[in-house]
Amino acid sequence: MADYTFFFNPMSRAQIARWALHEAGADYEPVFVDWANKPQALLDANPMGKLPTIVHHHADDSGGHDHVVSEAAAVCHYLAEREAPELLPRDEEKADYFRWLFFAAAPLEHHAQLLHRPAERVPRVLLHHAPELLRGAAQGITPGTPVSLNGAP
Repeated sequence: MADYTFFFNPMSRAQIARWALHEAGADYEPVFVDWANKPQALLDANPMGKLPTIVHHHADDSGGHDHVVSEAAAVCHYLAEREAPELLPRDEEKADYFRWLFFAAAPLEHHAQLLHRPAERVPRVLLHHAPELLRGAAQGITPGTPVSLNGAP
């Protein structure tokens, strides 16, 4: 049995967790989730049925138990703590780390996810400006900083 069970749908924020699983070198079993027919194992682990959800099959001296983690930012941090502590921030980096971790969990993830939806379901203004929004985040624009799109104030 793998150390982790990873419930995912490729059209969800679970792709972020998949990336983290690979970065951390975690041993995992992927379980595809059909939106219309969520597996009972997912609902048993996370009654809301949200993705991503990982189940860490944790062995210890007491016989072991499972830990369930959901939400992309929480999964990323949990995996770093458990599997790859070298990915965690140093003390002097923690403030920025948590600010960006939770910023990415809100507006940035949302805009990135929109890029993978059918064009007819995405507001035209976001389709037009999404590359600039993502580029701005990659260049270190901090949350709350006014950003001009296409040179407009």
